Amino acid sequence: MNIVCLVFIFFVFLPIQCYSLTVSSRGEVWPLPQQVTWFNASRGLRGKDGIVFNPVEPTTWENCQILQDVYKHYISKKYIYSYGIGKEFVAQPEILKVNIKINKPCPGDDVYPQQGMNEQYFLTVRNDEDARIEADEIWGVIRGIETLSQLIYVEDGYYYIKAVTIYDYPRFPVRGFLLDTGRHFLAPSVIMRQIDLAAQNKLNLFHWHIVDNEAFPYTSDVFPNLSIGAFSPRHRYSKSNIQEILKFARMLGIRVMIEFDTPGHVASWKGQPGFLAKCKPGAIPSIMNPTIDDNYKFLTELLKEVVSLFPEKYLFLGGDESVFWYNDCWKFDPEIVAYMKKYNFNVTALEALHVSKVSHIVDEISKEHTRLYWQDSFIKYNPDDKAVIGVWTPHAGKKWQPVMKQIAQKGHKVVLYACWYLNYIAYRDDWIKPGKNGQGDFETPWYDCDPHEFGATEEEKTLVLGGVASMWGELVDGANVEDRLWPRASAVAERLWSDKASTSSSEAARPRLLEHTCRMIGRGFRAQPANGASFCPVDVGMAL
Repeated sequence: MNIVCLVFIFFVFLPIQCYSLTVSSRGEVWPLPQQVTWFNASRGLRGKDGIVFNPVEPTTWENCQILQDVYKHYISKKYIYSYGIGKEFVAQPEILKVNIKINKPCPGDDVYPQQGMNEQYFLTVRNDEDARIEADEIWGVIRGIETLSQLIYVEDGYYYIKAVTIYDYPRFPVRGFLLDTGRHFLAPSVIMRQIDLAAQNKLNLFHWHIVDNEAFPYTSDVFPNLSIGAFSPRHRYSKSNIQEILKFARMLGIRVMIEFDTPGHVASWKGQPGFLAKCKPGAIPSIMNPTIDDNYKFLTELLKEVVSLFPEKYLFLGGDESVFWYNDCWKFDPEIVAYMKKYNFNVTALEALHVSKVSHIVDEISKEHTRLYWQDSFIKYNPDDKAVIGVWTPHAGKKWQPVMKQIAQKGHKVVLYACWYLNYIAYRDDWIKPGKNGQGDFETPWYDCDPHEFGATEEEKTLVLGGVASMWGELVDGANVEDRLWPRASAVAERLWSDKASTSSSEAARPRLLEHTCRMIGRGFRAQPANGASFCPVDVGMAL
């Protein structure tokens, strides 16, 4: 085993840090399950035909199409990944049969994972009997299948699976990642690769920041002129593109939450006449005119279309950073200035009115949808307590804890984004090391940041839904999004899934994360090094 250690050099004490340069863990699981009992044995496996699924009553292949799809996906791509060509055993092991039981009926094709999805599962693998995965819902079975696949490893060229009993469930119900396709277009195939990786890390939510100032790649059937705001006709998401992404995400138990941000960040909405406020010469119109009734009629019809296309019941309405355009636009546009004077409004009151109007629109469209806003809307205009607030307060000396406390005290459910802006990069293993990187001050390493650590009472903890790892797109496109996101988002995934006390040591997590990184690479994905100098049995150029 290759080990790196830092010790005494020229009579100067340096902290001892030892870690393997290659994979030292074998068949261990990421994120760490809640309850694990390892048996002192492993079971030999055949090659790619060495595992078969066997649904048991009440589950059958015929009544669970999604299980068929997951089985095909994992068998064709995942179970026996390329750590090298496994040698044939002299005496071929028997095929491992995995009995799968889902206690509740499988969902129909029109049923998608939602908030409250049950991801709990039970898994057992023994040397002398069939393996078993049992869950109340298909979403738990999908998580159990991923865990089963991670128990497989190669040793001396032979494939093995660890014998184990696992009872597992997530710590937080919202465990997400954000992609920004308004700054750089990401091809549907690139997005689906990140969804695939999210499932491998037991995340369950894709926050799709689909449009922004720079581009409007969403194609609207109701308002086709909005596509003028796309980078080009090729840089658009058609309805069929979106449906393909939604179906793929559903198969892997990933929710797709769409965001249309208003009143700011809307420069690319120029295809809708009269929507944008007039701004000072030289200023880019990036905020809507909230004084025109027709703009809310437009938003009503657009959101109706969006709600009919996206099955997810969480709808993100943005509401951040409007202050950037107060002076250059709202205080400059004669129509808006006259409106504020007439009703004795300032710009904050005007934005509060906008939030109220959009909230009413969504409630009128659908009583089933939950509205989400960035914290700016909470601070300026406290929405009703049904709204969920996303805390994005960045680093650079700003603190997220007081904001979380303030929101929870008001009775709102809350999701933490602030800790995990993965678009910020630094030359270090930044998942466990704090420090500065030119854009922000990461006082808390990503692995250590915990959404409950804001002095929360037990009641306030129940309002914390979880967190989201964000990949904002100013300097990220299809060429680098994957290796910048993974395995850094894997650290976030473990913090949000696993028991806090069991994952308190980042040093103990190092070898598992290296194995998981190598696992993702072996499956054909691009994951960057997490632990400094290291190597995988199969590297990127070998696997792809």
